[in-house]
Amino acid sequence: MKMMSKSTKSPTQERSVELEKAEDGIQVLWKLQDVMYKFEINNKDLANLLGKTPSAIVKLKRQRIMPRVNSEYLSSLLSALNRLREERLSSDRINQYDIQKFSKKIVLDDLLETFEPSLQRS
Repeated sequence: MKMMSKSTKSPTQERSVELEKAEDGIQVLWKLQDVMYKFEINNKDLANLLGKTPSAIVKLKRQRIMPRVNSEYLSSLLSALNRLREERLSSDRINQYDIQKFSKKIVLDDLLETFEPSLQRS
């Protein structure tokens, strides 16, 4: 599996470190980086489908708390992610493990997660 960043930590590990610093209150976490990592989607391909630059995708996926995006953009993002997932699924270089992984459609719940720091503390 190709690496999506130079970091040795997975996106989930990086997020948990940042959340330890979060203030009290429910947060809506943004998991675009996790989804892109899991489905091996690169910045350039996603940017091309969305009509954005790769650097704009980098900024968007580095957000830990859900950014302010309208419903049309969120819908376009999900469509683009699923299109790239389907392209990978139809690739002739795919193995049995990848078929199972790429068969699941990416939905809004994959991009978002709620977190309440006060419930995580001992």
